[in-house]
Amino acid sequence: MFRNISIVASSMAITFALVTGCVTQPDSASDPASAEPEAIYRTIVRLGPDGQLEQRTEAITVTEQQAEQTARAAYVEALRDGTRPSPQVILTDAGCAGADMWLFDQANLAGNELCLFRSGLDPLGDEREFGLICRSLGCLLTWNGAIRSLWAGSDRGFFFHCTPTLCFINPMLHTTPFQRINSVGTNPYNWIELLPP
Repeated sequence: MFRNISIVASSMAITFALVTGCVTQPDSASDPASAEPEAIYRTIVRLGPDGQLEQRTEAITVTEQQAEQTARAAYVEALRDGTRPSPQVILTDAGCAGADMWLFDQANLAGNELCLFRSGLDPLGDEREFGLICRSLGCLLTWNGAIRSLWAGSDRGFFFHCTPTLCFINPMLHTTPFQRINSVGTNPYNWIELLPP
C-alpha cells in the first residue's frame, strides 16, 4: 500500500513540475553544436582615386577571422624562412588581405576588426582619423580610442592622439612591417599615419 502511495506521489510531482514549467527541456539553442557562429564586424578602409575615404563594414565569423590570421602567420613565416611567396598574395589587396594593417578592439587579435591599407597616392604616407571610421553596422561606434591589439601589414604605422589643433607624440606607438602586438592597453589613439616600409 505504501508503495502505491509513493508511486502516486511521484507521478503527481512530475505532473505538477511539467504543468508549472519547473522541468526544463533541452534547448537546441543552448547546444554549442547547433549554435550559430558569433558574428563580428570588420571595416575595410581605403582612399579612393579622388582622395576621399571609402569604407565598408561587413559581418564575418570568428572562425573566418582566425583562418585569415593563420594564413597571415604562414606568410610571415615564409618571409622569415626566405621562401617568399608571390607578391600578388600580399600586395594585391581588394578586401582585407595580408598587406593591410589589421586593428582589433579586443586584446589578442580578437573582436571587431579594422583593415587599413596605404593608397600610395601620397609618397609620404596616408593619414586616417579613427573618429571617422565605423566600428559597427550603422556607424553607432567608431574606432576612436578603441584599438586594443594589432597586426601590422606591409607598411609602417604611427599611432597618435590629436586635438583639432595639435597632435601629441606622447603617447605614440610605432609599428614595423608585420609587427604583431597582442595588447596595446587602453589608449587615446585617434589618428594613424601609414608610411612605406
